[in-house]
Amino acid sequence: DIVWTKPVESEMISSYPETGEPYIRYAVNAKGQGMVGVDRSFMARLYTVKVDFSKIPQIYDYDVGSVVYQRYTRQPDADSNGNLWVDTRHEWIARNVALMRDAGLNALELARAAYALVATNFSYSTGWKNTISEIVNSRSGDCGQLSSVFVSLLRAAGIPARCVVCMRPNPNALYHVWAEFYLERYGWIPTDVDYEVENRTLFHRFGVYDDTCIVMSLDTHLS
Repeated sequence: DIVWTKPVESEMISSYPETGEPYIRYAVNAKGQGMVGVDRSFMARLYTVKVDFSKIPQIYDYDVGSVVYQRYTRQPDADSNGNLWVDTRHEWIARNVALMRDAGLNALELARAAYALVATNFSYSTGWKNTISEIVNSRSGDCGQLSSVFVSLLRAAGIPARCVVCMRPNPNALYHVWAEFYLERYGWIPTDVDYEVENRTLFHRFGVYDDTCIVMSLDTHLS
């Protein structure tokens, strides 16, 4: 069931080109209207994903001509306010990726190294930061900002990566952001570096997605 009033004009069921997964897209004319609210009821089954890395004996080269590779390794444009949420050209990002490449790491090893880099060098903080520079300079951020740093590192290394925005279905309706990276022939690997930063742990959420969130958007503000 869906309920709306203007300025929401239409609803369209579409799908992601690389997976065929359906999503709902709204056409909104919000100029001068302030915040737009849309209510939709649905049923969702939550489940846990835990990657068994022992079942990944070989890392394959990427198909650089694929939709996934082209979409999720590119440097996104700035948003409408001129802010870069993912910045593969940032000096700190480029320097650390160069060090990882010099070590001869494969895609999975590089993803682990980038994950550990963010988890052990950043702290959790709230407050709006508009660019990767602000996040990196402060060495802090919230779940979305920390995920953006991780995604920037992987995209700079030529590894497809994206942020995932979800909502926890509880009375507080809390939003959360984590990141995924793609391994050729295996698919998307979930990670939650914010969990490690907040709990001062390491690799507890690398390859793990718990059953507390409903995915609301993939790669929001990044493409």
